[in-house]
Amino acid sequence: MPPTFADLLDRARSLTDGGRRALLGIAGAPGAGKSTLA
Repeated sequence: MPPTFADLLDRARSLTDGGRRALLGIAGAPGAGKSTLA
Protein backbone atom coordinates (compact mmCIF):
# COMPACT_ATOMS: atom_id res chain seq x y z
CA MET A 1 0.00 0.00 0.00
CA PRO A 2 1.58 3.34 -1.01
CA PRO A 3 2.04 6.00 1.67
CA THR A 4 -0.69 8.60 2.08
CA PHE A 5 -0.12 12.35 1.98
CA ALA A 6 -0.38 12.39 5.79
CA ASP A 7 2.32 9.69 6.02
CA LEU A 8 4.65 11.68 3.79
CA LEU A 9 3.95 14.87 5.73
CA ASP A 10 4.81 13.13 9.00
CA ARG A 11 8.07 11.88 7.51
CA ALA A 12 8.95 15.35 6.22
CA ARG A 13 8.24 16.94 9.60
CA SER A 14 10.34 14.34 11.39
CA LEU A 15 13.40 15.34 9.36
CA THR A 16 13.93 18.31 11.69
CA ASP A 17 13.62 16.34 14.94
CA GLY A 18 16.52 17.17 17.20
CA GLY A 19 16.77 20.76 15.94
CA ARG A 20 18.75 19.89 12.82
CA ARG A 21 18.13 21.55 9.49
CA ALA A 22 16.96 19.46 6.56
CA LEU A 23 16.60 19.90 2.82
CA LEU A 24 13.55 18.33 1.18
CA GLY A 25 13.46 17.99 -2.58
CA ILE A 26 10.20 17.80 -4.52
CA ALA A 27 10.50 16.14 -7.92
CA GLY A 28 8.01 15.05 -10.54
CA ALA A 29 6.80 15.30 -14.07
CA PRO A 30 5.66 18.63 -15.55
CA GLY A 31 2.13 19.41 -14.40
CA ALA A 32 2.32 17.01 -11.45
CA GLY A 33 1.56 19.74 -8.89
CA LYS A 34 5.01 20.47 -7.45
CA SER A 35 4.41 24.23 -7.28
CA THR A 36 0.98 23.71 -5.76
CA LEU A 37 2.49 21.51 -3.06
CA ALA A 38 5.31 23.94 -2.31
